[in-house]
Amino acid sequence: MFFNWGGKGGSDHEGVVTKMKNGKAYVSAHNNNRLNQRLDTYVNSQRGTWANIHRVIPEWY
Repeated sequence: MFFNWGGKGGSDHEGVVTKMKNGKAYVSAHNNNRLNQRLDTYVNSQRGTWANIHRVIPEWY
């Protein structure tokens, strides 16, 4: 998934959905304090932040 922090335009951070629980997505990023963090925590972290989620469907399985 690609984040736009604060609505500044363009993607400026990335994360990976690593867990789903009770219909909520959990995201992990590049350090331990962002392991399985709820998606809404990221989106609510700065006013105007949004996320684009791109589902990758590999052809090899």
